[in-house]
Amino acid sequence: MAGDQGKPVRFDVRSTPIGRVADVSSIIGSIIHEVGPANARVSIFRHDPSDAPKDINRDDYRVWTDVRSHQRLTDMINMASTSDNANFRTFCEEHVFFVKCQPGSDHWMTTVPSSIDLVLKST
Repeated sequence: MAGDQGKPVRFDVRSTPIGRVADVSSIIGSIIHEVGPANARVSIFRHDPSDAPKDINRDDYRVWTDVRSHQRLTDMINMASTSDNANFRTFCEEHVFFVKCQPGSDHWMTTVPSSIDLVLKST
């Protein structure tokens, strides 16, 4: 899913680590925003009839395309009882990490937003 900053990236959420969302609910749309050199944020809009009348749910995920730049990498290495060695670096290069964010006030909606404001940072 990683791409060049500032250029659209098409992806099918079903091919990502959060693809199970598509199996248990009806996906309405998804968007990648807050794209940086090492991470991005993915928002998934899905229909959940059990949440009526606010049956449109927004789930946000932080996507780390280069977890080596994570500010808490040293803590994570220590907690996982591993080492920052060549094996670990290769693992990081070969994987993209999805971390589910806590639901915000916009998690439950009555309709899909008609527009989404994006702030893109130019480097």
